[in-house]
Amino acid sequence: QQAAAESGLILVSIDAIVREPKEGSQLRSIDTIIEVEGRYEALKEFLLRTSRIARLLNVKSVDFKSPEKGVIFHFSIGLEAYSY
Repeated sequence: QQAAAESGLILVSIDAIVREPKEGSQLRSIDTIIEVEGRYEALKEFLLRTSRIARLLNVKSVDFKSPEKGVIFHFSIGLEAYSY
């Protein structure tokens, strides 16, 4: 949430699913879909900020809808994070 706000994006929704560790592993995965709105430049800043996060985090997908008017896009960002 903080990275989105600091990048200039407006958070619309967050959905997350926590998956238990696979046998022999201690890492849980957390699949997250973040829906945000904003300018393309704000998305680039958000992706840059997420790449600097200390924990294990992968961007799995980025989908967007072109604006009907103006320059505000709707982005859907798929993330996968890991935790102990």
